[in-house]
Amino acid sequence: MECAEQEILQGFRKGDPESFRYIYDTFYVSVYLKANRYLKSEEEAKDIRARCFTKFWELHGRLEFNSMGDVYAWLNKTVSNSCIDFLRRQNMARTKTKIIYSKWVENDKEIYEADEKEAAIIERLLKQIDQLPPKFKQVLKMRWLNDLKFREIAEQLGADVSTIKKRYARAITLLKRTLI
Repeated sequence: MECAEQEILQGFRKGDPESFRYIYDTFYVSVYLKANRYLKSEEEAKDIRARCFTKFWELHGRLEFNSMGDVYAWLNKTVSNSCIDFLRRQNMARTKTKIIYSKWVENDKEIYEADEKEAAIIERLLKQIDQLPPKFKQVLKMRWLNDLKFREIAEQLGADVSTIKKRYARAITLLKRTLI
């Protein structure tokens, strides 16, 4: 069993789909159950599970495990962090909605005028973002629209965190020049 386990882990590291399939079949239920405990939603739990295993596969060449227990620990931590991030984003969206609604109720006219000005500014900003070089635009959108951390963007793009931070800073600089 120990020898077979090591072969599976080495195969996964080399990108063998059968090794990945074995690991997926071994852990997909426990990953789903963990996500469902956090989220209390079958659909969201399935989505988180899919994202965790996608990330797992994308990182196969960079991950090194000594045992299936290490794989389980990595998946367990990843699903927990993904659920926490999801809940955090969901809570932020609810909070923002409540704030906007309460302001709307306070004074319809001021909000309407502010919304028109804000919409014009946002429209101009989006046009300028679309003019950015593709790599800068991609990082900026992932950071702003998807609310991802630099580390998460780097993992998804397969780049170094410092590279992502430089692209982001450069994108901001270019936007400031065009908007001022």
